[in-house]
Amino acid sequence: MEPVPSEEQTLWDTTMATYHPFGFKRAFGAHQRYWIHGHLDCKKVVAGAFLFAAPARNVKVRDEWLGWTQQEQQRFRYRIFSNSRMLILPDVHVPHLASHALGKVARRLPEDWQARYGYSPVVLETFVISPWRGICYRAANWLHLGQTAGTGRQDRMYQEEATVREVFVYPLQRDWRQLLTAENTTQSQKSYEKGDAPMTRPE
Repeated sequence: MEPVPSEEQTLWDTTMATYHPFGFKRAFGAHQRYWIHGHLDCKKVVAGAFLFAAPARNVKVRDEWLGWTQQEQQRFRYRIFSNSRMLILPDVHVPHLASHALGKVARRLPEDWQARYGYSPVVLETFVISPWRGICYRAANWLHLGQTAGTGRQDRMYQEEATVREVFVYPLQRDWRQLLTAENTTQSQKSYEKGDAPMTRPE
């Protein structure tokens, strides 16, 4: 599991646009791309890819699970990251690769994000659309919260605004609920929406 270097970003974008069922145009807000690498005949090869980016604005089942007030949702949403793309290349057939990769990237992401943006993720989220059922997320111990209301993510990540999605989350820190509801230094939401990094990690 390796972050995508700047010189390989175009290759990553093209790979995701070509092989992911929903294609790819751009990442939203602060984001991190990854390659899933394997070895074949002693050579490193690409087996798949991940993208973590800005979370959905309003997800009823997620916000209820967190116990958020509207003010807390606006204040702390930037510490939730969306696994907005996951790809295993079609010619790669490795048992349990997807769930294994999810486990590895969840362990790696906090350190990478801290180094790049200066703050750490608290919870991951993702959305699964039928006919997929999120089996690899369940196998990687993600929590299934229920379904969206079918009104869209409101950040233009998906074009089908009427599609109902299954919602999965994965806490990265033991005190996740406290970190997402406690008193913290106010962060600039305007800066966040542009993808700018907060200068300090909120405590």
